Amino acid sequence: MGKVQIIPFIALACVLMLLVTGSMAAPSKGVIYVDSNPDGAEIYLTNTSVSPDNLTVHDTAGITPREFFVDPGEYRLFLKKYGYITWWNESFTVAPESYQVFNITLTETNPQYGAIHIDTQPPGANLVLQRFIPNVTSVIYSSTPASVESLPPGTYNFTLTKDGYYPYSNTTVVKAGDVTELYVPLVPIPDSGIVTFKSEPNSARVVVVGGNFSALGSGMEMEIQEYLESYNGTPDEVSAGIKNIVGTETIPPIKFVYGLVGTTPFDMELYAGEYVYLYFLDGYSMNEMPRYFNVSAGEKKTIVETLIPDQEFVQVFFETNVDEEGGANVAVEGDELGTTPCWVSLPSHQIVSVTFDQMPLYAKKVVTVDTTLFEGRPSKWGEIIQLELMTYYLTASDDDHSTINPSGVIAVTAGNTQEFNLSGELPAWLVGNLTVHRDGYDPIVYPYNQPSAVYQHTKILQNATLSLTSVKKKVAVNATAGKGGSVNYPGITLYDFETPSNQYNFTANDGYVFKELWVDGEQKFNDKWDFPASQMIHNHTLLGLFRPTHVLITPVATTGGSILDGTSEATPYWIEYLGCTHQHEVVADPGYRFTYANFTSTDAQQLLSSESDKIYIGSVCDIDKNTTITAHFEPLNYTVNSRSADETKGIIVPALTNYTAGFGETLSFKSNPFAGYQLSEITDNGISKGVENPYNITVNEDHDIVAHFQSDVLTIEAVAGEGGIIEPEGSVNVTFGDSQCFNITANANYYISSVVIDGEDTGNQTSPYQYCFNNVTTDHNISAYFTQYAYTITPSAGVGGTISPSTPQLVPIGDSAIFTITPSGCYTIKDVQVDGESKGALSTYTFVNVTEDHTIHADFQIKTYEILVNQSEGGMIDPAGDDGVVTVNCGSTQCFNITPDEGNVVYDVIVDNNSVGVYNKYCFTNITDNHTLEAVFVIPPEPDFEADRTRVPPKYPVSFKDFTRNNPTDWLWDFGDGEITTTREPVHYFAEVGNYTVTLTAYNAAATDGVNKTKEHYIEVTTNPIAEFVAKSKGGILPPGVEIEFVDTSLNTEGVAYGWVFGDGPKGAISKNATHIYDGPGVYQVTHQVEKPFIAKDYAYETITILQKPEADFIAHPVSGKAPLTVQFEDRSQGFPTSWLWDFGDTVKSYDQNPVHIYSSSGNYTVSLSVFSDEGSSIKTKDGFITVQ
Repeated sequence: MGKVQIIPFIALACVLMLLVTGSMAAPSKGVIYVDSNPDGAEIYLTNTSVSPDNLTVHDTAGITPREFFVDPGEYRLFLKKYGYITWWNESFTVAPESYQVFNITLTETNPQYGAIHIDTQPPGANLVLQRFIPNVTSVIYSSTPASVESLPPGTYNFTLTKDGYYPYSNTTVVKAGDVTELYVPLVPIPDSGIVTFKSEPNSARVVVVGGNFSALGSGMEMEIQEYLESYNGTPDEVSAGIKNIVGTETIPPIKFVYGLVGTTPFDMELYAGEYVYLYFLDGYSMNEMPRYFNVSAGEKKTIVETLIPDQEFVQVFFETNVDEEGGANVAVEGDELGTTPCWVSLPSHQIVSVTFDQMPLYAKKVVTVDTTLFEGRPSKWGEIIQLELMTYYLTASDDDHSTINPSGVIAVTAGNTQEFNLSGELPAWLVGNLTVHRDGYDPIVYPYNQPSAVYQHTKILQNATLSLTSVKKKVAVNATAGKGGSVNYPGITLYDFETPSNQYNFTANDGYVFKELWVDGEQKFNDKWDFPASQMIHNHTLLGLFRPTHVLITPVATTGGSILDGTSEATPYWIEYLGCTHQHEVVADPGYRFTYANFTSTDAQQLLSSESDKIYIGSVCDIDKNTTITAHFEPLNYTVNSRSADETKGIIVPALTNYTAGFGETLSFKSNPFAGYQLSEITDNGISKGVENPYNITVNEDHDIVAHFQSDVLTIEAVAGEGGIIEPEGSVNVTFGDSQCFNITANANYYISSVVIDGEDTGNQTSPYQYCFNNVTTDHNISAYFTQYAYTITPSAGVGGTISPSTPQLVPIGDSAIFTITPSGCYTIKDVQVDGESKGALSTYTFVNVTEDHTIHADFQIKTYEILVNQSEGGMIDPAGDDGVVTVNCGSTQCFNITPDEGNVVYDVIVDNNSVGVYNKYCFTNITDNHTLEAVFVIPPEPDFEADRTRVPPKYPVSFKDFTRNNPTDWLWDFGDGEITTTREPVHYFAEVGNYTVTLTAYNAAATDGVNKTKEHYIEVTTNPIAEFVAKSKGGILPPGVEIEFVDTSLNTEGVAYGWVFGDGPKGAISKNATHIYDGPGVYQVTHQVEKPFIAKDYAYETITILQKPEADFIAHPVSGKAPLTVQFEDRSQGFPTSWLWDFGDTVKSYDQNPVHIYSSSGNYTVSLSVFSDEGSSIKTKDGFITVQ
């Protein structure tokens, strides 16, 4: 953990940011930045006037370059570096929120001497330092850690020696003005081996004598050997005898072992040397006594002795408490020897384990029999052996959404019944299946599918496992379509509780359309419906209703008439749903009359209307079903009336009032004018019948007959419109029976457009024009109309649009005409030509004061659009276009071939910034807008991973972190122990001791067979101690004198001893946890030793930095994937930062130490981490660190 030099302007930017935001330091302090050339100078800051020679460790403020906070006040700054002149300045002032920079170039002292600093692991080694010059030998002696100063420049040989370690020699060079730093880990010399003592049978007591015999007195080895060969006693007596030979004061410090050392089997660490041993076990003897072995340094050796029994068999009688229930089976070493009560033969001079059982009801009981007690005298075992009912274990488990109670491991006495309560996690989950697996039997599955249940586990005579699984509660949706349509999921569909339903689409049959939807009895008007997860907690109903697109109208007439549709007899016809019926005329046959009409339940009279002498059934709207319109008729009589219009001028005979006449009756009427008058006309029902006298009728309708009389002098009214004259004009009198002519003449630029006589238009006439009334018997009128002459304007349009009006137009002379030009959807107006002359791209054109014929023509041009082709790494899009732009016509189709580079595949196609999936060819059809096209190509993944631990005990969780790049989609882990998993970041338990090779295979679309990353012997599983610890500073970053707490977190620590070396001197600790105070700034290596005596030891190391500027660093996982991508960032900074600032590269920042960030958009993101403490700040930036697809 060294210092990190930060370029001053970066440091300044960081500090300014802190001062502006106020989020990192209190605004009451100032900041100074100190750097030197060369760097590595000691900084001293004091607020008192002192000389350079009087500076103390309490004035130190770190090593250059350094940036740190300072309380306001007056200060002096000193810089000291070996080989350079000490620099200092006059006092300066630090104000709140100020920032000052000191860049100092130190002056060399032209030193003549150098220095050496040597340290060893472990410390305390003897140092011999030699410099050879002609005729002079200079030797310096010291012990590590050693600092030797004022050394002349030159080459030095040094030797390090320490008891128990190999000597170390080397050469180093001392340069004037430099300190040569040397660190040497010494290699220990092994002086012992591990010996395993075993016997058959076990439990033999072992006496061992030996070791460094050469260190004992002359002849002592032979004396001990002769004593052991001749001795025949107990192991305690042997041990005491050897002790008398050796003598207690002889042993230390000689590496020698003697006496009773253990009971087989056991392990023992012995010094290298020669050993003799004896095994003692009652009833057994060694084949040869004594025996010998040698131990070499570092060796592992096993001593195994098969002991010989002194006697063969004894007879023992056994009884049990279950003899009246069939007795207990008796077995020795797996051999069945009978059923109690019985005699059993057992091998003599042994400790024999006799097994009694009556399985499965009574548990096995093992009785240890020392057969030496029964030699020569068959005997009954001293007590009735009590067998206990077998205890069986029921292991009950459930899943995440069910509960079995009790759960876990339940001990139950044999033959009993255990009750289990089963329940699902309401409201969403039910009790599903209970699988009961009794040992030795096939599993039985009990299905429940209910909220709760009780299971009785009876007649328990074996262990069993009970596994309860839940089943998601089902919610029903019953969808029904009415007449005229269908639904895509008809009937009842079951869904998991709180799971979104399918979308129900109600589709009308031909001739029908969707009308309405009833959702759980509530009317809606959607033809599509789905239930979100929040509503899927109870059953639902959907009823879709449809209506016909048309309904049938059937007109019907009863006897005596007909109903018409237009001028033809009406026939059935279709109208749109909620449309309107036709208007129907009702016509009665001769002798009949129309009475009423039926129109379903509508009042017929309200539907009737009349026009002149016709009766109509009016149009009715909002018809929603097939309907019949019925017209009713009945035979009729008619009423006849006759009279004179003016009885002072004449009479009519007969004059009838409300005369009832039958159909077909014939009547004759005579008109008699008085003197000076004449019959002008007969009207019947208001209709003129002319001068008909007599007037005869055949009755087939009501008649209202009126005789009209007039004077013998008549009048003709003559009128001329603008643009001409009529002669004569005005009221012209004409004698009854005479004739009268009228002359009509048009003015210049006008023509006769219409002549209307007695209301009848005779059309246009050629001027001059004459019209005569001959034999005038009634008043008349005549009107003449004139129209100004006009010119023709002929419009036309090319492909791609229209001109309106589109047909030739007659425009009166001097008038104006407007034409509108409209392009079609994919076109624009290109040009408008009037009489062949271009007028530009006009949307309207007006002809003013028209005095001649004209033409107008419009041309159109098709629109074009641009498709922007964004090429990306890993493949090609063709066509690529000009500078990435492909120009296409409106409404056309443009296809693109998407080809990945070799080894890559298409991962996604992005159209208009939206993902459309994977295509090797993509086409834009009916193009009416600009577009963008981009392809994302996938390259094979680059797998990498780390484990949080590489040395663990058996069955200890090891967490693996995935660092695979290039967007893997699947993972396969092989842990080297026969176990695999597809979890991205698994936690694995290694069951057995050993070294395991771990392989991660990563897959994506470009590597369907996967890419491997293998780490050989990556995980070591051991039962030996694994040293670990954590360091905790009490109170944060403090000046010298900070107390650090060291907490042991080692594994496999049963029976271990602990040791600590703190790296700042010889003082250490032997406790499990420790605290230590560092008196000065610096970087210290802490060593923690965990040792299981005579078996194994392990070390853990940690570097402690006191008052050092923080150095930013970090990792993240995963570093690539598809959006949204969740990334865990982990701070790996050194130097005790107290605050953190993360910039994730997407405008989002965080002040957490180990944040989790979600990237929602694709792209490559540069991530930076800034760390801060009272000692300064540091920034770490990783370009393109995160890749999101």
